[in-house]
Amino acid sequence: MDEIGSFYFTKEQFDNINPTYGSTYPDHAGSLGILFEQASPRGLFQRTNNGDLTYPFAIRNHFRIALASISASIDHRAALLENQLKFFHSAFELAQKDPVKGYLVDLKYHNSTAAHFKELLARHQIHYITNNRDRKVDGKDFEKGTSIIIPTAQANYRLVKVIFDETKTYVDSVFYDGSGNSIAYLYGFSYVGLKQTLDNGETDQISATNTSAVALTRSNYAYVVDWRQEEAPWLLSQLLQRGILVKSASSPFELSVQGSTTGFDYGSLLIPIQGQSISADELFDFLQKLNKRVNITITSASTGYNGKGIDLGSSGFKSLAPQNALLLTGNGVSAYEAGEAWYTFERQLEQPILRLNTDQFSRVNLEEYQVLVLVSGEYNGLNSVAIERIRTWVKNGGTLIAFGRTGQWLAEQKIASFKFLDGRSGSAAPKEQKSAKTKERFDYATAQGREGTKRIGGTYFNTEIDRTHPIGYGYTQKTKPVYRNHTLFVELGDQAYNNVAIYSNSPLLNGYASAENQKKIAGTASILVENSGNGRIVYFVDDPLFRGISFGNARSFFNAVLLGQVLQSGIRR
Repeated sequence: MDEIGSFYFTKEQFDNINPTYGSTYPDHAGSLGILFEQASPRGLFQRTNNGDLTYPFAIRNHFRIALASISASIDHRAALLENQLKFFHSAFELAQKDPVKGYLVDLKYHNSTAAHFKELLARHQIHYITNNRDRKVDGKDFEKGTSIIIPTAQANYRLVKVIFDETKTYVDSVFYDGSGNSIAYLYGFSYVGLKQTLDNGETDQISATNTSAVALTRSNYAYVVDWRQEEAPWLLSQLLQRGILVKSASSPFELSVQGSTTGFDYGSLLIPIQGQSISADELFDFLQKLNKRVNITITSASTGYNGKGIDLGSSGFKSLAPQNALLLTGNGVSAYEAGEAWYTFERQLEQPILRLNTDQFSRVNLEEYQVLVLVSGEYNGLNSVAIERIRTWVKNGGTLIAFGRTGQWLAEQKIASFKFLDGRSGSAAPKEQKSAKTKERFDYATAQGREGTKRIGGTYFNTEIDRTHPIGYGYTQKTKPVYRNHTLFVELGDQAYNNVAIYSNSPLLNGYASAENQKKIAGTASILVENSGNGRIVYFVDDPLFRGISFGNARSFFNAVLLGQVLQSGIRR
């Protein structure tokens, strides 16, 4: 750059902490990552504060840096190879000092995500073994055959620690992007760190295959599906799109199958033989096809009587209807979150969703849709007539799903009554005025650092979820990690039974958050439901579909789409 007179800067931005960055990831894998970014001319020519920027100039900078990087790698190849060798040797030394000797991970009910996770481990040559005995650690149950152990004593020790990162203390407090990076929290698996040394039998590499679904057998009475299975929402979506009668259990029950008892949790699906629009043979063939495709267990029932819990003929089973969904996009709406919702419907649920710009809202017949998704945004393109249409539609039985700051917009439009710690609940409240003696003064040069510490740029927090609420159906643990990258703090709702998920008293799991923000967020809402007439508003304060890889939080969104219809005014049943 000096030779051709190109100006540049270093050390000012783009921290080297989060391993999801392309320049940081190699540092955890035995390589050297270096970030170089060239300002884009946004075309062939652009006038900037630094003078005229042309496309050929940008290409020349990139090309020279690429050649310089290759040349430097060749010149220092011996040092780089020696560094890589030391990197992997030192991994075993670090593992020996680490009190955690392995991570025990529960994969039960998670066949699809488990396959994804294991493929990630295999790609990075991270060894894992099948847990060969039932264990109870830190109050959590881990069954043999459905859980795995990832030893820390291996060459890619550092990548193992990245996956289960629980760092909360940092040398800095201002970050370019997210500080939290625990992959385990995104997957939503329950796990614990094992402190005891693994025995020789446990450290031998064992084939850790996915749990196979039980082969489907024909029934002349009904089929039952445990909602805790990761694939259950997809299955339900396929059934409803086919017009098949399905019911959802509002209480757990136990079913006797061939002399053994099987437990089914909240939300489990009941698919009766009678009352269907297709024959018993057609239903069996369709279920068998779905069973084989996603490796989901579908249980055949021969009687409606259950020894424990509700019987199959109980009113505790709620009939479900197909849920046509509409997603609003356009100016002022987060394109990232809209893309996540679109991806979730088309790729994960395999269910169509209509994407509509806000300026076209008046053209759609809202009554043809049962679900309306409003990701984070302002929605200023909707006029008073459109807002009244939404309000009436919800009261008539619709399910409105909102993300992030859209909750503020809904409150301002009197569609919902959410309240925020900054005083906003329909209109902005004036800030408390400070007297001349209490007003503060800081050095101008400290502004960026001081204000930056107030941000939450991407951190994992712990929430407590109500697993008996339809939005919480399917979760096996009462705690649920969430990824947060904003400072929107929402008070608990007035409908006590609809505060679905709240932040725990000590919520920080991984990443940076100031002591002030940690205090603010404790006890606030993460998921709220507000009944309105015959409908409901499901408010996700935190994006449940973060980048399409937040597998653990996506379940609550699926519940909102498919099971939100069972929520009634007053105490739910």
